[in-house]
Amino acid sequence: MNDDLLNEFEASVEQLATGELSVRRLTALQAYSFMFDDDLNDIFDECTSKLSSSRAITTRSFHLQKLLGVGDAQRIRNKRENVAKDVLQTFELEQDDKSRMLSLCSEMRELNNSTPELDDKTKNRIAKRLTAIEAQVRSGLGILDVVLGGVAEVGEAAGKFGNDVKPLVDRMREVAQLARSGSNDPDALPAPEEVKKLPKPEDEDKEAP
Repeated sequence: MNDDLLNEFEASVEQLATGELSVRRLTALQAYSFMFDDDLNDIFDECTSKLSSSRAITTRSFHLQKLLGVGDAQRIRNKRENVAKDVLQTFELEQDDKSRMLSLCSEMRELNNSTPELDDKTKNRIAKRLTAIEAQVRSGLGILDVVLGGVAEVGEAAGKFGNDVKPLVDRMREVAQLARSGSNDPDALPAPEEVKKLPKPEDEDKEAP
């Protein structure tokens, strides 16, 4: 995560606090949303959406201060990640591979949303994993464990819903392959062919007595 971008973000929030709260300036502020981790992005989205309808100065001030807090939290996490880089398994991709991985995540998001066999909880979990993977790709130096979490999530869905999620599995295999290709430890992720279906729970296959 680039500290210069975080500084720009905080400057934009401070300008909103002292100037006009226009649609144009709010739209520009939302361009920074990609920088934040999942839970911080949720707070960011909530604050920016409420700002657009806020009339009271005290309410605006509350949400603007909360946005600055999101920036502080992200900066703290960045420092923690920098300390951990020596022990974390990471990956770094060329621009073409970055574009391909982001395209695969976009395809998986569409498949996730349009597969009726998936329940809402599974869809939500997969969506969060995809957002996390995209954030790692955009950060420049991604953490392999984040991709591994996505592999496990899709594998669990495959075990539960079978061939209905095969298109998701196929794309996640390619995501894993790309991450492996740019990894400082290519053995840290399962090979693409190892993204396997988990067995269905035994009681699902048994008839009720």
